[in-house]
Amino acid sequence: VPCHRIVSAQGPEYYSGGNGVPTKAWLLAHEARHG
Repeated sequence: VPCHRIVSAQGPEYYSGGNGVPTKAWLLAHEARHG
């Protein structure tokens, strides 16, 4: 499972890849649109 798909029990604010939460949100939205 790619790390951006993991959601912490504390919430998504703990994602540290790229620019943090905006990067995680973009990746998830991109995958939702493009599979």
